[in-house]
Amino acid sequence: MVRDPAKDQETLALFVEMDVKTAVQSAIVMFNADLRFDQSERKGDLFASNPANTVAYQAMHAAESQAIVRVAEALGKSAGLLPEGTDLRRKADLVCHRHAISHAFTTGDAWDRKWMREFDASNRHWLDVKAALVWDMWRSLNEELAKLGRPPRDMTVGIGWQHAAMLHLIMRSSVKAGVALPTEQDMYDHLQKFRDRYIKLLEEAPDGRNLEAEARSRARKEEMRRRWSKSG
Repeated sequence: MVRDPAKDQETLALFVEMDVKTAVQSAIVMFNADLRFDQSERKGDLFASNPANTVAYQAMHAAESQAIVRVAEALGKSAGLLPEGTDLRRKADLVCHRHAISHAFTTGDAWDRKWMREFDASNRHWLDVKAALVWDMWRSLNEELAKLGRPPRDMTVGIGWQHAAMLHLIMRSSVKAGVALPTEQDMYDHLQKFRDRYIKLLEEAPDGRNLEAEARSRARKEEMRRRWSKSG
C-alpha cells in the first residue's frame, strides 16, 4: 500500500496541534509570572517566594514538558506519522529535550549518545526556550503542508480565562499576605495583548538558544571543577 505523504502530514499536524499550543500557552503564563517577579523593585517587601516555587507554576511547567515529550514522540520514526524524507525544523532539538525530560536524573557521561552528552554539557535542557523550538517546528510543518498543496493548520494560540486564573493563582501563592494584586480580568486583558508579542519573540529567536547564558553556565561549571580539584 502506497502512503500519501500529504495525508500523513495532515494526520501528524492534527495529532500535535493541541500539544504545540499547550506548550506555548504554558510558556506565556510562566513568562508573565517570571517578569512580574524579576522586574519588581520590592521583592523582599512583596514576595514570600519565587513564583517558580508555587504548585500552580509547576503545573504549567509540567504541562509544557508533557507537551514537548508528546510532540517529540509524534515526530519519531516509531510513531509512523512523519513521512520518510521529511525533515522538520527543530526536530532534533525537541528529541533532545524529550530525552532530558523523560530521564531527569541522567547526566554527563551517563548519556550513551554523544549528542546528548553535548546537549547536557551546555545545560540547554534548562536554558533553551522550548516554546520557540516547538513553535518553529509547527511553522515548518505548516510550510510542508503548503508545499503539498494542503491548507495550513490554524496558527492562533488561544488565551482563555483559565490561563489568567493560573497566572493569578501563581502570583497569589508567591506574594506575602495582604499584598494587592491585579484582578483576573486585568491579567486576562494583559495576556490577550501580550500573546502576539510573545509569539513574535519566539519567531525572532526560533532556535530557542541563549548563547550568553550557555557561556555563563559553562564558566560556572569550569569554576566549580577548578575549586573541587584544589580541594582534593
